[in-house]
Amino acid sequence: MGWRRRSSTMNEMKPWFKDVLKIAQAESATGVRAAVRFPLNLPVTVYWDEKSVAAKTENVSASGISLLTSEAMNPGQIIRFQLNMPGEAMGAAKDVRISCQGRVVRCQARDGAFLLAATIDNYRFSEL
Repeated sequence: MGWRRRSSTMNEMKPWFKDVLKIAQAESATGVRAAVRFPLNLPVTVYWDEKSVAAKTENVSASGISLLTSEAMNPGQIIRFQLNMPGEAMGAAKDVRISCQGRVVRCQARDGAFLLAATIDNYRFSEL
């Protein structure tokens, strides 16, 4: 499975994702935030090295994710995960699966678990 950075132009993207990008670009221009955050609590399995752990998202944006997990990870750790996003959150008629690869940028203890913040460096979309 060859991961690579997504270099799509606006015309190559799904029509519904163009709207998400326009919102993110508008917020970036105002200096508010680089990407729109969706406060979603979705189950996800995180994979790294030859390990995996169940987690739950706190929020998701086009450039990163925040999630709660039972395992601590070091900043810089490469991770993989899949999100099944509700269609209404993505502006799509159907739910959307996003297969992602990223890296941990922060890990902190929280209420007996760990809050991870990670980038989303590579991704692929597929409709469910």
